[in-house]
Amino acid sequence: MVKYRISTFLIAMVVVGVIAGGIGLVFTSFASNYGMSYDNASLESYDELENMSQMTKDLKDKSNNLAETSLTDIIGGWISQAYNSLRVTLDSMNMFGRMTDGAVDSLNAGAMTSLVKTLLTLLIVIAVVVGVILAAIMKWEL
Repeated sequence: MVKYRISTFLIAMVVVGVIAGGIGLVFTSFASNYGMSYDNASLESYDELENMSQMTKDLKDKSNNLAETSLTDIIGGWISQAYNSLRVTLDSMNMFGRMTDGAVDSLNAGAMTSLVKTLLTLLIVIAVVVGVILAAIMKWEL
């Protein structure tokens, strides 16, 4: 059985930080070599998080203010809340695609646009998978 220690975790975090820093340097060189500029119009696509936060707050307010009087009202409320939760989840996944598209469009990478979008998507997926695995390992070890 493999014994997990905090020093291994810290070394892994340093390696991930170095890789993230390297990727940041690559994108910085893209920005300086291809003359990217930012204005309010180009940053509008990054305001998606506020919209998702507002949808979630609205859903929470609706669920707290349900006036349930009978069994059919309770079941209807549950179905309605399940549908709204599913809609928020799907909109969150769609938000990731829109934000990635906005980032790639801001990059003006020309023929490399699809490659950069694939790279960004791959990095996010890897980060999520590694985060889930680390959370499972940390929970298992405790």
